[in-house]
Amino acid sequence: MSVELSIPLLSQSRHERLACPASYVHSEVYGTKSPDNEDSILGNEVHAILFNWAVHNWADKSSVTDQIHLESTLRIASHEAAEIVRHFLDNFSLEFRHIVGLEKHLTGGEDLEGTLDVVLKESRGCYRVIDYKNYHKIIEPTTFQAKLYPLLVFLNYPDATKVDFTLAFTRYGCVRTVSYSRQDMPALMELVEASRARQIQMHENPKQYEKEAVPGKVCIYCPLLRMRECPIEGRNPMEMTPEDRLLWQEYLKRAAKANDAVLKDIALHRDIKAESNGRQLKGGFVLKETKQYPMGQALVLLNDWKNTTDGEDDLIADLHISRSALASKLKAKKRCVLSQAMDDIAEVEQRTEFEITES
Repeated sequence: MSVELSIPLLSQSRHERLACPASYVHSEVYGTKSPDNEDSILGNEVHAILFNWAVHNWADKSSVTDQIHLESTLRIASHEAAEIVRHFLDNFSLEFRHIVGLEKHLTGGEDLEGTLDVVLKESRGCYRVIDYKNYHKIIEPTTFQAKLYPLLVFLNYPDATKVDFTLAFTRYGCVRTVSYSRQDMPALMELVEASRARQIQMHENPKQYEKEAVPGKVCIYCPLLRMRECPIEGRNPMEMTPEDRLLWQEYLKRAAKANDAVLKDIALHRDIKAESNGRQLKGGFVLKETKQYPMGQALVLLNDWKNTTDGEDDLIADLHISRSALASKLKAKKRCVLSQAMDDIAEVEQRTEFEITES
């Protein structure tokens, strides 16, 4: 007797997990609980405060924020969340009368789902989806989510002819927006259907994917890393195959990049100190100085120096200007002759560098 598979609807978070089959299979098929971390806990708190803020003002049909209610909410919040929300709302506002849904759960048939932070109907046929992000950096709205959520609006609101998807960055008080029309639906549907097909494959053949670990953003929430069972992270670097080493190197690069962003954000507020094998480590911003010499004045001085040494110490002959330093200025059409002349005298040096690329 066959057992019917219970496959959850495809959402933004599940799509992200698909990037690492091992993480997806263990969390979504085997049910291994994903760990919380400080960033996710703080992000959830910020979302909850903004939801409370919007619900209150929407219910009261307010045209402006009820500051008394907002401050009473922030007083019982954590200090960091309260500061983030205060700064964010200094630069962000909602047209409460245009709200049609908050934390709105929408589905797309038997395949798709999403919970949209804010849905607005700004004019006839024109909707806006706002998604709060407590990220440490600003990104462009080119993600799967930026396509899934507008598609869900088109599927659930037949009068929608245009949907603006806006990422609102709570730490920085800025937004990034992308727009779609109903004519974009076939392309959006094709994208999500491809992701849905891959999701179904992993549920049908989990054993095939449970060891296929691919490093990336999903590592932050991966239960395998918390349990020290990641097929990549847990390996002995001295006993790896070349293929394993390539994956491990990519994992380390992405992990270092994500960790660097978090450390810099923390260092904005305090120094970070730790002890390592008897050494005292300290992380923080340090003032550093670089010097550049204006080329016109520098050439005059260097030429004068050459003359005073009767030409025996000609430093100008040994100096070079990098292509990148002039590239933006040589792009102008009026300088095409100069650009070609510079290329004609360029000294080209070739070298090899190891890098990881995608094919």
